Amino acid sequence: MESAYIASVFMLCMFYALYKYTFSFNYQQIPEGGHYLALPVIAGVTALFAAYAAIRNVKSEYMPADGLVMLALLVFGVLLATGNGWYNLHNEIWVNTFCGLSVYLLLRMGGQTAYRKVIVPIILLFFLLELCVGYAMLFSNFRSERLSLQITGHLENSGLYAIYLVLHFPLVHYWVSTNIQNRRARLALQAVVFAAAGMLVLIVQSRAAMIGAACYAIQLLMDAPFCRKHRKQILLTSAVLLLFLVAGLVFLKPGSAFGRFIIWKISLEHWQEYIWTGIGYGRFPVAFPSWQTGYFESLPMSAISEVLSADEVYVAYNEPLQWLTETGLPGLALLLYGIWRIISHKHEPQALLPRQLQSTLLILLATSLFSYPLHVNVILILVSAIMAGLLPLTFRKRHLPGSRWVNNCLAALLLAVTVIATDTYRVVSRWNGLQEAITMSENEQVASYQRLYPALKYNPHFLLDYGILLLSRQDERAVEILEESKSRLVTVTVLNALVQAYESRGNTRKAISNCAALTYFVPYKFTYRKNLMDLYLKAGFPEEARETARWIVAMPVKKEDETVVNIKRIAGTLLQ
Repeated sequence: MESAYIASVFMLCMFYALYKYTFSFNYQQIPEGGHYLALPVIAGVTALFAAYAAIRNVKSEYMPADGLVMLALLVFGVLLATGNGWYNLHNEIWVNTFCGLSVYLLLRMGGQTAYRKVIVPIILLFFLLELCVGYAMLFSNFRSERLSLQITGHLENSGLYAIYLVLHFPLVHYWVSTNIQNRRARLALQAVVFAAAGMLVLIVQSRAAMIGAACYAIQLLMDAPFCRKHRKQILLTSAVLLLFLVAGLVFLKPGSAFGRFIIWKISLEHWQEYIWTGIGYGRFPVAFPSWQTGYFESLPMSAISEVLSADEVYVAYNEPLQWLTETGLPGLALLLYGIWRIISHKHEPQALLPRQLQSTLLILLATSLFSYPLHVNVILILVSAIMAGLLPLTFRKRHLPGSRWVNNCLAALLLAVTVIATDTYRVVSRWNGLQEAITMSENEQVASYQRLYPALKYNPHFLLDYGILLLSRQDERAVEILEESKSRLVTVTVLNALVQAYESRGNTRKAISNCAALTYFVPYKFTYRKNLMDLYLKAGFPEEARETARWIVAMPVKKEDETVVNIKRIAGTLLQ
């Protein structure tokens, strides 16, 4: 029964992580094969067997309602995957409710035996596969000038790949220490794995991963028998050295580091908007583009060099800061308290696994100060697995939530949330099918998008695709749909589309407004400023055009090419 429950909980957490990734700010594709939909089905089946075992054994700590709820999830999931949709709910609501309920299930259904024997080896197997993929990329791109950017594994970029590798160091240490008895062989194997992963981290030059690895090295040093008598002195010395390391790593990639400082500066300048209540969980990608646009619109000429460090950004590159902007001080305080409770919980000295899981969370916290690991599905799955193993141990003496009627309410809420999630999956799958349909005519595509619109009108990417399709057909509804997409998420693509739409309809003022927003959102792009200058001239605003030309002439160049030279020459001619 323990194995069935832990499998159910882990699959539910994976389902949440993958769904969160699918509907995050810049990803919309669901891989073919429908394996995401298989996750709640597997969870339902395993929980059904677990509930049956609990009822037969008449154990009071398990509720028959748990199994019945998961059976209902299975039935409704199958029905909604093949039927018509009748829900329309913003995904952030059910996604985060699903997360909270997954944690609730973790507190009730944790099983450490199955965790050690099944989940940890699976996690490490994927780690070894990613490590091999990284070295395959290293050897295939060895002579490339952009080698550090091309070692990505199956992750978004090389920096996140390096963080992913470092996060597995504690679990590698645990598995080798518990499964290899010979001390020399144990130390040798740990050294080989750490050196292999560390080499890729150094080649990639991920500063966040280096800081995370340094934090884990400090913790290993403090746990060493010969250092236990001087732990305070070692901790103080290590903290000072770590600060010097952080300061030195700024100069490893100064342009990238300065760009993150600008993001933090812009975010903190708007502290009055979010300090107490936040702007809403998941709303940072919506709010930040307008903050950045306003910042560079009012930037003085003396600070023009800052434009080189700005780009299209939707994350804060600092998870606690982003959490603060979205949930306010109360939310940040609750988050930090929860992390402190989990990391500071003292386990028995022989309990190596929970202490290594705590180390993984510590590495995650350190890397999240300089990157965005909690916005990546592979790392979210790892975090889900860590919580599945750690939370039941941390709160095992507490019976949460504590009353039967609260359990029933939470179970019913889990049912509703998962039903909506399954239906949303079905609708998005149809949308992705439209994007890949080559033989479908434009009229059929428009009709299909129109049918999906009521269920996906919250999704800015769907609205953008729909608006661009209408724009290609000169449909009057294109502007309305594109403006709706812009109201939910400002992107370079939607601003470009709106400039084109308004200009083709002769509405120059609206075209200028969107082109100006585009120019200041991505301020280092010369083509956007050139387009803005041309629109000012076309609309009869010569002074505004000359002011834009002055900026073009004064702007530093990130990468000089023929296009940039021509734009600067045209702007200089206008000023003469």
